[in-house]
Amino acid sequence: MKKSYAILLIYGVLTLVACGKHETAEQPEISKNINVVAQVLDERENKKSDFSDIKVEEPEKEVIEVPHSKFSKGDIVFFGTYEQDNLDFTSDEQIEWIVLDSEGTKLLLLSKYILDAGSYNIGNSVDYRTWDNSPVREWLNSSFYDIAFSREEKNAILLTHNVTSPNPDWGSEGGEDTDDNVFLLSIDEANKYFPNNDLSIITTATAYAYAQNCDMYDGSKTYYNWGIYPDPYPGINGTVAYWWLRSPGYTGKNSLGQFEIRAAFVKADSYPITNRGEFQGQKLGLRPALWIDTAIYGDDNLDNMKLTEQD
Repeated sequence: MKKSYAILLIYGVLTLVACGKHETAEQPEISKNINVVAQVLDERENKKSDFSDIKVEEPEKEVIEVPHSKFSKGDIVFFGTYEQDNLDFTSDEQIEWIVLDSEGTKLLLLSKYILDAGSYNIGNSVDYRTWDNSPVREWLNSSFYDIAFSREEKNAILLTHNVTSPNPDWGSEGGEDTDDNVFLLSIDEANKYFPNNDLSIITTATAYAYAQNCDMYDGSKTYYNWGIYPDPYPGINGTVAYWWLRSPGYTGKNSLGQFEIRAAFVKADSYPITNRGEFQGQKLGLRPALWIDTAIYGDDNLDNMKLTEQD
């Protein structure tokens, strides 16, 4: 009996040893397989890309050319007609304009010469008028507008929203905002386009404006002979004149206790932009301004030679 147990015990030990030898013999192969699998996984991971090394050719962006006028600040253009030489037997003359500003196809124009004369307010009334309810605004946007421009030209004139600020020195109210086809420059605009009291803001009156009793500067001929001021319109002998701005001037009592109602204007000597202004009933020059769109009217139409006066 003891012999049988011994035999069984020896058999069991031999079996365990054999199993141990078998596991030990195959262990290197398992490790090798594990390493191979790890290597494959690493290779797969490395093959993953964030595409940073791939150059994608972007389609060419379409270049959109923004249309613009061929004219720029300081250029002279012809637009509309108005009586200027004061000769009844000739046709109205083309109006010359100075380009003050440009935005794409849009141009801000200021008449090169003073075209007419009038009062900011009728007579010497003590009724204070601002640009929004002034007779001169009504005239520019009715009579002048209808006389000076054809239907095609009117189509190109832009309705301009104007803000007239209070007087910078006296605080006089500028009135309500307006929408105008034709307008006068404000103090702010005059200083913007003619900074530091640029003397080029001074101009001459046409013969017709002179005949309308436009208020002239007495010493203008002397100044013209010095070559300070622009060339005169033919037949005016170099007479420069005062012209209205749309901004308010001084409003209040003077040293004598009299109530004064004034509007700003441009005079014809040093420091021409005058914030104190002139009495609204005075007859000063009118130098219209307006915005036009050349995309509607065409640059070529503005570039025409000045019309020959016909009998």
